[in-house]
Amino acid sequence: MGVNPFWFCEFECLWQNAGNHSCFTECRSDEWDCCLARRMPHRLKPFICTRTLAAADKTTQNELTQWKAFSMPDSNTRGTMDNHSILLQMALQHTKKRFQVLSSELPSSFHPAHHPKRWRSWGPIGTIGVFYQTKDGKRLSEQFERSGLEPFPGLLTTNAKVPAAIEVSGTLNFFASNRIEGRGFRVQPTASFALWHHAQVFRLKPGKHFVYSIPLALILGVMPAETASRIQDRLDELINHTLQVLRDLEYRF
Repeated sequence: MGVNPFWFCEFECLWQNAGNHSCFTECRSDEWDCCLARRMPHRLKPFICTRTLAAADKTTQNELTQWKAFSMPDSNTRGTMDNHSILLQMALQHTKKRFQVLSSELPSSFHPAHHPKRWRSWGPIGTIGVFYQTKDGKRLSEQFERSGLEPFPGLLTTNAKVPAAIEVSGTLNFFASNRIEGRGFRVQPTASFALWHHAQVFRLKPGKHFVYSIPLALILGVMPAETASRIQDRLDELINHTLQVLRDLEYRF
């Protein structure tokens, strides 16, 4: 093709109007999985190629490695990956059930209470995160994972050795309509906070960046050996607090 498929996809599919399908033909002709998933005229479609790591140049691969390292725990972090995965799954199921109970009190316009399949859990060791996603957001996070990144790259870390825009240690915090460029939140074990319509920007290198949005996320820092029942209690507190804040802000459900 005479063009790097990764960057060709980035600029043709990711940032141009989706009515321009030139990259779709080019990528397929070279047996690359193009980032364009379906025709959506007049909308920007935030998709990336599924072979990002393979196609990226050496500089870009180094940047991707740094982004992945952001969410890695430092050597002092306790706990095992297996136990962490169990807690993440527990938190996801608990959140779904909690919103299912609340769904009768909340109108259909409050989508997190009425679309349980759009919830997912994720977080570095030392954190528990439960995320509500739109259909496009879910597709994008899956594309990130296929490219070797985290589903929400640059969002969370517990590592004190890496820079972050915001460090959260207090409980029941609420961040609304934020936009962070670069590394996002360093989460202390005592922290609990919600993200509401959050936008995260991460840059592979100058002039090459991605933006993804999070409609709603519930995030906890986790103490060593913290029990599942305690995590459930903290999630309930955070859910109740988040809904109360939205009511106080007169958000029209």
